[in-house]
Amino acid sequence: MTEIRFHPPRIRYPVPAPTVASSTPSVYAFSLHKAGSTLLYNILNELSRAAGLIYYSVPDILYQQNVSDIFRPCDIGEPFRQVGVCYGGFRSFPAFPVPFLDSARIAFLVRDPRDMITSLYFSTRYSHLAPPPAASEGAREELLTARSRLEQIDINAFALEIVHDYTKEFEGYIAQGFHWRPNVATYRYEDVIFRKRLWIDHLCAWFGWAIPSSFKDRVAAAFDVSVEGERPDQHIRQVKPGNYRKHLRTETIVAISQVLAEPLRMYGYE
Repeated sequence: MTEIRFHPPRIRYPVPAPTVASSTPSVYAFSLHKAGSTLLYNILNELSRAAGLIYYSVPDILYQQNVSDIFRPCDIGEPFRQVGVCYGGFRSFPAFPVPFLDSARIAFLVRDPRDMITSLYFSTRYSHLAPPPAASEGAREELLTARSRLEQIDINAFALEIVHDYTKEFEGYIAQGFHWRPNVATYRYEDVIFRKRLWIDHLCAWFGWAIPSSFKDRVAAAFDVSVEGERPDQHIRQVKPGNYRKHLRTETIVAISQVLAEPLRMYGYE
């Protein structure tokens, strides 16, 4: 019988090179789907460059090449450098090993998963009416299939289906000890969404970045988006915490809260 061997996909990485003479330690930022992750990574993209680092997203590279993060690319170590890079873009803990995870400073953004589920429903069904330009053909097909599926079920049925995916996302971080690692600073979306300037100060202090206050003012102002009401067809639909109570039935909230009991307790959302 012919032996069948699986070869992990070969990824083409534009390997980041630290800025000239950069000795600033590399850092990581992690989050979850619809936890305010885009906001976090946009802010860090600006701040890291001002601090003399390069912002780099391995998940974006994988996405553009239609490689799921459930695979472990054989050359995943190529883009990682111990100095000069801010690694972001993670919306779950990846299947591949993450180098120097014990020593690098890490920012971790969480959100009430019930709000994340609500946000994901509206984002998938209504926003980004055309798939992102950088999306591969496979990623486009996946998005359109998911959107077609949501046209057949309501948000309550969706919540009951997707809640187990969110427990897995949290479990991935819990398994890595993100709740006890001394090099992880955990931020809750609810605590920072209306205090972005203070959050930026804390991020810079945590990473040891000396950035002028005037620059931090500009970054905070650029991402201080205020939304009145709800905009289902926009990426930023609404920002107020607790929005799930408006859209989910009581019995749905009870059911998903039971499934999510551990992360709700661990991050103060009980």
